[in-house]
Amino acid sequence: MNIDKISSFQRILQRYTNSGLSNDAFPVNTHRSLHVTKAPYSSENKSYTCRALRVTWSGELGWELHIPSSNAIQVYRALRTASGLTNGGWRALTSLSMEKVSYHLWNTDLRTDDNPVEANLAFTCRKNGDYFGNEFVTKAKVEGVTKKYAYFTLDEKIPIYGQEAIYRNGEVVGYLRRGDYAFHLDKPIGVGYVTNKGNKVTLDYLSEGIYEIEVMGKRYKAACYPKSPFDPTGQRLLGNYGDMGMDENTLTKYVILT
Repeated sequence: MNIDKISSFQRILQRYTNSGLSNDAFPVNTHRSLHVTKAPYSSENKSYTCRALRVTWSGELGWELHIPSSNAIQVYRALRTASGLTNGGWRALTSLSMEKVSYHLWNTDLRTDDNPVEANLAFTCRKNGDYFGNEFVTKAKVEGVTKKYAYFTLDEKIPIYGQEAIYRNGEVVGYLRRGDYAFHLDKPIGVGYVTNKGNKVTLDYLSEGIYEIEVMGKRYKAACYPKSPFDPTGQRLLGNYGDMGMDENTLTKYVILT
């Protein structure tokens, strides 16, 4: 069972385990086994072993708990009793991921015909040593790419779902792979790959264009970003919430996404 936690699930999860969950004790992009108790502070203290991953597709401070199917219901019910914890749906998760950087949805944002360099995922590839596909990644890094993953926002609140055409300076240069609504930005947001008639796509090329997104035959002005316009450096993964006055120890809202 995979449960994705957002918005300082840290404080809740700490009540159910003796394992350290701070940024120092459990860094981002690491994983380990931990024991989750069924009912903390009570006589019914049976515990279950889970594989905890300090990653979240929502881009918030949290974990994924990978739980054996035989114990999944017990762990879910135990965590569900925590005050302030509630269920969230798939569309909530996709919306949160769209606002953050490098949270790709397989077969939509990222497909087998997309190079990691094109998809802004070069940082996930090893710098040293050989691996399957290394020659293509190295070539793309050295020679550049002819399409590039980018974010788009619309000022007008027009629903976008993906497959909408991307216009740059009046010419079609691609289409949105995915669209959603960014609730923090309070505007529609989409992602897609921008092309350049077979020529290299550079950061200057992306930034210098005038963009529009075509929705149901009508074009709407759009802003293009090489990285997410919201939390581009992934500070929320660390619990750094800036002017909200929150950190990994003070967040008070919790959501389970199943």
